[in-house]
Amino acid sequence: MATSATFTRYQPGLLLTNLIVSVVLNYAHARGHHPGRQQRLHGAPADAVDRHQFICEHNAVRAKFSEQPLTWNSTLARYARRFASQRAGDCDMIHSNGPFGENIFWGGKYEDYSAACAVKSWAAETSAYNLSLNSCQMNAMCRHFTQIVWTTTKRMGCARVKCNNGGVFAMCVYDPPGNFEGENPFGKVASGVAPKWDE
Repeated sequence: MATSATFTRYQPGLLLTNLIVSVVLNYAHARGHHPGRQQRLHGAPADAVDRHQFICEHNAVRAKFSEQPLTWNSTLARYARRFASQRAGDCDMIHSNGPFGENIFWGGKYEDYSAACAVKSWAAETSAYNLSLNSCQMNAMCRHFTQIVWTTTKRMGCARVKCNNGGVFAMCVYDPPGNFEGENPFGKVASGVAPKWDE
């Protein structure tokens, strides 16, 4: 069992870095590993595997919608790691209420839910988003998906921690954030209709 939630606030501008992700990507392809699978790259620390999966899964979704790829940001990753670590004691689905866009995820067993699983659960909400109305379907969640593909978002950082109860808490933060009312994730307002975010 897994659940997820999203949150958005606005704060422009952060330095970006993508070097570590590039190294992990090159290493993975050289070793014949594939992104999105729950496996450890030989000799790579768990955080590097998670980072690889988080960025690859996000950018695979964005590519499907012709959006520019996101870059990994170490400042955002540290922010996500600090807050996710605070949730390790209870694994509660609580947002940081910080200055960035946020997607959070909870799963019942740490070993069963990789970083890739968390992103795929958010991306699966694409079927609940109505582009022509710029809204979520009634009684459905779609804001995790819209944050992933939000056109003005450029940077991301994520963390995945094992909770004391054996569960998993994962969090990704985004800058600039998305999910602003009256705006379309792809940069256009559909027929002047403001989005209706049903949660």
